Formats: sequence, C-alpha cells, structure tokens
Amino acid sequence: MSNRTLTLVVFALNEIEGLKVVGPRINNHKQYLERILMIDGGSTDGSVEYAKELGWDVLIQPHNKKGMLNANNMAIEDCTTTHMIFFSPDNNCIPEKISEIYKKLQEDDYDLIKVSRYLDGAKSQDDNYLTSFGNWMFTTAVNILFGAKYTDVLGIYYGVKREVFFNTGIKRFLTINTHLAIWCKVLNKKTTEISGDEPA
Repeated sequence: MSNRTLTLVVFALNEIEGLKVVGPRINNHKQYLERILMIDGGSTDGSVEYAKELGWDVLIQPHNKKGMLNANNMAIEDCTTTHMIFFSPDNNCIPEKISEIYKKLQEDDYDLIKVSRYLDGAKSQDDNYLTSFGNWMFTTAVNILFGAKYTDVLGIYYGVKREVFFNTGIKRFLTINTHLAIWCKVLNKKTTEISGDEPA
C-alpha cells in the first residue's frame, strides 16, 4: 500500500456560491483525501459555516496575516500529509480531477502534478484572445529559459509534494504556482501534467 497521502487545500474569501457548487462534488472524492482544509481570509457570507457543515477543517487567517502568500504558508505549515492539492472554489477547478491526481501519485513519486488547461484538448472557458496569448507567451518563455515542457505554467490547480516547499524556499514568493513550476524544473524535480478544463 502506498504511503502517499493527500490534503486538499481550499482557499476562500466569501465564496459561498462556489462552495455550494463544488463542495458536495469534492466530498464525493473523500476516499482519496486524508483531509480537506479550507484557509479562509475572513468570510462574512457563511463560507466558514458551510465548510464546517461539509465536515472540512477550517483555519481563519489572522488580521495581520491576510493574503494568498500567508494563506499558502498556513496550509503548508498545518499540513501533515505527504502531498497537497491546491484548489480554488470559484468553479475554475474541477473536483473530479482529484481522483486523477491521486492515481497519478500512486503510479510514480511525482513532486508536482499540474492540471493543464491546454493539454490534450482541454480549454479555459474564461479565456479570450488576449489571455490565451498571454498564457501561451509566458509558458513558452518558461520552457525556453528553463528547458521545460509545460503547457500551462499559470494554472492554479496542482498537486505537490509537501517537502518541495521546504527544499526550494518557495514560501517566500507570491506567484506560488508559476514559481513552483520553474523551481521544480531548475532543481530537477519530477513533474507531469494532466489535462483539465477550466469552467467559467
């Protein structure tokens, strides 16, 4: 039996509408997760109460530690599993990909698994010509500069080995997902991508 375990980290700030859409679907994949942890930035719309109804653990950011960087740090420091999945509840991340990330981890000991909006026909419903070109340009630049083969370095949905954060010093940076993808390549970490649409 694999000793690779997963925590799903959900970041929220007044996301009750999105949580009601994706929350029950996330719970349909609880068998793949040791823990579901929501980091809340101070919601006043019932997000915290709803997450607790779903059976999730909730940490609320202190007033002096707001923002995504601190939210990431709180999650990393509170996590006790070997791997983490970072998830946005605004309907941009598809809960059904949780099982695919889990199964990919069981196949091999990946340090980073990115859910790509541009792999194997996947697409972002939020894209327009400008954002699509911007994503392509930035990903291409990363691939050329660092010898990588990513299709989507800007995507916010990914699974990662927790110890990678401590090996790279990634916690000091704001662009967690992109910087992490670059550092994993620089440090010869084992990475892969799976395809996944980004709903509106």
